[in-house]
Amino acid sequence: MAPWTVRPGYKTYQSRFGPKYTTAPHFHGISLGRAVKLYVSFQPIHPPVHTSVSPFLLPGFVEYEKNSPREELVLLETKQKGGERRGEETIGPWSSGTTVAGFGAAAGVFAIFMFAEVPRVREDIMKKVPILGEYFDVKVAPEDNPF
Repeated sequence: MAPWTVRPGYKTYQSRFGPKYTTAPHFHGISLGRAVKLYVSFQPIHPPVHTSVSPFLLPGFVEYEKNSPREELVLLETKQKGGERRGEETIGPWSSGTTVAGFGAAAGVFAIFMFAEVPRVREDIMKKVPILGEYFDVKVAPEDNPF
């Protein structure tokens, strides 16, 4: 392990032909603009107003005052996405079940074509499928057959 050394006093080489760039002032990698964005992102758009005390109100779920700007924004987003409203989220035409079905179909097709290369599966199962049977008929030329 090398001992601590003092950094040399010369600047890093910067070509005259390259772009003219400078390093923005920062504090441990956080610039002023990034700090402002971070601060603003933690501020609520409109503070929630509890209109009624409900025994079904779970922690994390808030009720907004009727016709408040936040309530109108949620309703507008719901109408634009074409979904139905459930709490604060909008459910669009694509649900998680549709996504899982798509991945399942892709995995099934992969499994069929992977196991179809096993000779026993190819002969006993895949050749008996009406449309795909000819695709799995393996014909090897006599000069290429080592047996």
